Amino acid sequence: MKLLLCDDDISTIDVIQSQLKYKEMGISRMLRAYNGEAAKEIIIREKPEIILCDIGMPKCDGIEVLKFIHANGINTEFAFLTCYESFEYAKTAMRYGAVNYVTKPFDMDELASAIREMANAARERMSGGDRKTDPVLYNNLINNMLRQIRDGHYGKNRDRLDRVLRKNQFGYSVDSVFRLIYITADTTIAINGGWEQELLTEGFQRLAEEMLAENIGTAYTIADVGERFTNLTCFVPAEKYTENVLLSRCRKFTELCQTTLSLNPVCLVSDEVELHDSYKIAPILNKRITRLRYQAGRTFLFQKSENAAIDSYRFLDHDQVLRYIRQGLKTDFVDCIAKALNKIANIRDDNGNVLIRLHQELLQIFYGYLNDNGISTQVLLDQEFISELDTLAEWSLSDFMQYAREMFDYVVSIMRNSDDSEDVIRNAKQYIAEHFREDIDRNDVASVIYITPNYLSKKFRDETGMNLREYINHLRIEEAKRLLISTNMTISEISSEIGYDNSSYFSTVFRKICGVSPVQWREATKTEDVVH
Repeated sequence: MKLLLCDDDISTIDVIQSQLKYKEMGISRMLRAYNGEAAKEIIIREKPEIILCDIGMPKCDGIEVLKFIHANGINTEFAFLTCYESFEYAKTAMRYGAVNYVTKPFDMDELASAIREMANAARERMSGGDRKTDPVLYNNLINNMLRQIRDGHYGKNRDRLDRVLRKNQFGYSVDSVFRLIYITADTTIAINGGWEQELLTEGFQRLAEEMLAENIGTAYTIADVGERFTNLTCFVPAEKYTENVLLSRCRKFTELCQTTLSLNPVCLVSDEVELHDSYKIAPILNKRITRLRYQAGRTFLFQKSENAAIDSYRFLDHDQVLRYIRQGLKTDFVDCIAKALNKIANIRDDNGNVLIRLHQELLQIFYGYLNDNGISTQVLLDQEFISELDTLAEWSLSDFMQYAREMFDYVVSIMRNSDDSEDVIRNAKQYIAEHFREDIDRNDVASVIYITPNYLSKKFRDETGMNLREYINHLRIEEAKRLLISTNMTISEISSEIGYDNSSYFSTVFRKICGVSPVQWREATKTEDVVH
């Protein structure tokens, strides 16, 4: 499924593309157009299932694009993204088939909800009304619908949710009783061992779905992928298993994850809840599973997890350890780790999970410290000797101590040698200068200089007064001006050479920065009417 964004404000499209989690909605590609004429060409060529279009654009506005779609009998879900709130515009939009209307400045959650509804409608249309005829479409439809229910998209509106459930042939009602199983797993070891994140997540989902919901696919299991932890939410009909059977299946599931995926998840099983009320307990479950993250391999019932003496399984005083790392107090740090290992030496744990939990506790502290200081945890994952020590850490107490010492030294050295703001920006600019012709974004730049994307964006804007995309565009346009003067390359060739997918977008950016089109600029330089 493809989504077309059409807006003459390039920064608006950049924001949507960088912040919208469109792949979670089943959208595989995001297309861009910067005026109505370009949108028409893309619509004919790519046939996007969803279109989000600004109304007020030069040459050809959004209403004209909508009329074009209507006149050509094109089946697509269409919504306006606009500053206009006039009733006349709304009437025209409805007359030609637009069903959504999001005003600027937009709220990203509101926009995401609108696009989810459009994606569901598109799937319904493509399946010809009987969603179950296409298992993949039906799987994605149910998964997206459950995500919306869990995240409170329908809120207290039982009637609206009931209509959606019946329309999508869900098979359950608003009053159907479920248990939500929240699952979290640290993916560090699996990723270091060679798993690709996307494949690992799909395997994790499918195993949970088969073991806990007795379904083939991922329809009833929602995945949320973070930088280190991957979380699952599995909807299990309450009548399927007794509580004890479900707990047994959760334990079997964690064992299979350990042997097949190199994951050691924690499971938290909710009380019985009616489907329409699941959004109420979801935030509580999410908060609780976060507290249980380091108890790898264990399964908890929600009511009992509150009094599970979680803190008794914390072998480290996190604030104290963090203070030792921050101040570079290695002797105190090592002494703290040694005391924790002494506790472990006196524990009889037939499951062999105690050292794993300590390992994850320490990782959590180091990762949190780096993230708090704007340093990407990738700086650890990319170091081969750290990866080797990380793998050996759970083998024995002595291996763990060696791992803890080396991690301390390496993390402290990173912080002591970390670049100040000027060096961060200098390194970013150097990378951009070497790669601005490529399809790079802030994630690419941040990963190379080992800082977080948010930290990079803030520092870059503070230091330069522009965001990374604007800076990249300025570099590309400067290179374009050089090529316009020194070569006979066509506008299309120059556009491709400096990294733009189409010449229309290139011309739009060029005009925005230089005030004239590339053709006008080239002609003007021949008579020296333009300052180089």
